[in-house]
Amino acid sequence: QRQMCIRDRFEAESLSAAIGALTSQPVIQDVRGFIQFVAPPIAENGAVVPVGIKVDESLQVRAIALLCEKNPRPLAAYYELSPEAIPFIRTRIKMSETASVFALVKTDEGFIIADKLIKVTRGGCGG
Repeated sequence: QRQMCIRDRFEAESLSAAIGALTSQPVIQDVRGFIQFVAPPIAENGAVVPVGIKVDESLQVRAIALLCEKNPRPLAAYYELSPEAIPFIRTRIKMSETASVFALVKTDEGFIIADKLIKVTRGGCGG
């Protein structure tokens, strides 16, 4: 049952559907700077865009999701973290074109989200 739920999240075909598959709770914009992106402003190759997310350690982070708004399937990565883990992840994602990348963070208090525009000079999702 749990595996089916995770697969459904990755199969969502829009940003709003992907966020809706991750939570039915309200999502708050991170206006306090708890979420920091470690990513280049320009990616030369959309097939391998390095992205890192660091979340302020004062928050109890339970999960971090990376979403790319213009990809055919926006959810690019999903990590569940133990309460003892340092809230920092690094990965490489595919991006079809220049777009905002969103970090959706699940904490003990709820969900917060932040985004960063990454320019892509050569597409990675079939482009």
